[in-house]
Amino acid sequence: VEASSAEHATRLHGLLEAYDPQLAQLLSAYGLEALPATRLAAGLCTRAGFGLADCVRIWDTLLADPSHFAFCDCVVVAVMLLSRRELLQRSNDPGCLAEALLEAPRKLSVDAVLRFAHAICAFERRCGPGS
Repeated sequence: VEASSAEHATRLHGLLEAYDPQLAQLLSAYGLEALPATRLAAGLCTRAGFGLADCVRIWDTLLADPSHFAFCDCVVVAVMLLSRRELLQRSNDPGCLAEALLEAPRKLSVDAVLRFAHAICAFERRCGPGS
């Protein structure tokens, strides 16, 4: 299980790096590169920050994903990209940065997150590695 968590963290960090190298580098500099995969992804797959109806919408999309939950990574990256400004504003303090990352879903519209995640997913499936 530990290896798969590490692999997931590496895969998710690589996806973030492709879309926002500066934010990925910031997380790495503070040793937070695994945080999105371990805490944010797990939180999004439950009810962290989103209401029940919004959580159901996310789960419907995840369950319909032919790539076996790969869409969850796109949702996590979408949350980080949509929260980029706030995350970079807290770049001087790793504790505040981690807090902002974990609070991000509560501050975003699930419509915006899903739209952004669908765009990332479509691009990755057409132009990403292995496409």
